[in-house]
Amino acid sequence: LIRATATRLGIALDIAGNGAEAVARAEAAAQAGTPYDLVLMDIQMPVLDGIGATQRLRNMGFSAETLPIVALSANVYQNDIDACFAAGMQAHLAKPVRREALERAIATWSRRHAGMVPSAPSTPAEAAPEALPPALYARYAERRAALADSLRNFDLKAANDAQAIAALMSDI
Repeated sequence: LIRATATRLGIALDIAGNGAEAVARAEAAAQAGTPYDLVLMDIQMPVLDGIGATQRLRNMGFSAETLPIVALSANVYQNDIDACFAAGMQAHLAKPVRREALERAIATWSRRHAGMVPSAPSTPAEAAPEALPPALYARYAERRAALADSLRNFDLKAANDAQAIAALMSDI
């Protein structure tokens, strides 16, 4: 998907086999006077992961303005995304990457392709989720706390009692 999208948009790719190689290639391109416009950084790479590679690039003096970095990761927990931002990345794309999301990231973060208009979605786009009302968050927090209490109070004797298990499940 990334290769096909890049080809369609006329973007040249330089694919590194690991994080250390990505750092070396970005540094070599900058020294040659042909700096990268954008790095799509896979988080799970051998030798040096994407977080470490990004930190190394930032420590070498590559700023977000001179070298924007977008994370590509199957890790979508908030703490994983936060780690990407803390390392110095500008955005996070969840795998599998959707073409529309990739085009948006390129349009937003690539220095050369800034302002590019993404193509129309290939499939009907889902409406953006609306923010959940505070009352729903409060209800979730209450139910989560009640579940945690129930699990803490569930003893080993009850674990062998089918009725106790059914009662606990119905409370959830």
